[in-house]
Amino acid sequence: NNNNILIGGLVTLNYGTIQNCKNRDELDYTMTQNFAVKLGYGGIALFNTSSAIISNCFNSGTKSVKLTVENNIAVMAGITLSNQGKISVCGNDSNFVISSVGSFSVTGYVSGITMSNSYGTIEYVYNNGSFTRGTNFGKLNSAGIAYEITSGIINNIVETAGINYFVTCTGSLPTIRGTLYAKADSGVDGINTVALKETSINCGSTGYKLIITSIEGGFTAKIQ
Repeated sequence: NNNNILIGGLVTLNYGTIQNCKNRDELDYTMTQNFAVKLGYGGIALFNTSSAIISNCFNSGTKSVKLTVENNIAVMAGITLSNQGKISVCGNDSNFVISSVGSFSVTGYVSGITMSNSYGTIEYVYNNGSFTRGTNFGKLNSAGIAYEITSGIINNIVETAGINYFVTCTGSLPTIRGTLYAKADSGVDGINTVALKETSINCGSTGYKLIITSIEGGFTAKIQ
């Protein structure tokens, strides 16, 4: 579609396994098109299909997008825009900044891990990233883990930035395993979070640990 700009940090479509990868790139992108455009960005992949796995992958570096036309839309996620497969032992440390060049209204959507989790699995992941909007901006919609969820499995997650885990649930609630540590509520009725504290979580049989440590003013998470 000529009105879509799609950027995958490593790949666009993942049908297999992406493992042991890091996207440390800084993104500073200004949309110069003079017509309404939708920008999609995934830190590791744009789309993670039903049979695909993203494992031990991390996104860092500031991602900044400037929108130049009224009604432009930016949709961005730390790991993948859409997950139907599995995201395991991954983390987002990127700070996302969306702004407009002018006094018109634009819309942004940002999520730390994925915008949409549809029957997929998200396990042993964290979001440390913050999401901010620039001046003269319209509405910024954000979620710490997944903006929209439909069923699937959510297992041992950490959100340290103070953003609700989710925004909306379409259909049945996901199966919750382990503990969902967070500074904020989950954002969805029927899913409960636990206050952040220093702890270490074994990431199944992977040999990695998801670790929460205290820092000045709050907490941070890492996998090692």
